[in-house]
Amino acid sequence: MKKYLFASLIIGSLAVIGCDRTVSSSEKKTTSSDGSSSSVQQKTVFFLNDTVTTEKESKQTSGQ
Repeated sequence: MKKYLFASLIIGSLAVIGCDRTVSSSEKKTTSSDGSSSSVQQKTVFFLNDTVTTEKESKQTSGQ
């Protein structure tokens, strides 16, 4: 009986946690003539609680 209770708790918790779904993802890289480069990454994620977030990350490196 304990095995079934434990298994149902595990399966139930996985059903509640679920997965987030990436709706869109993009990355743009640019390089200038002096050798420096930059990239911008944007990701939109849909969560199971019906919220949508957009994350934007920028990185720059200098050329030498």
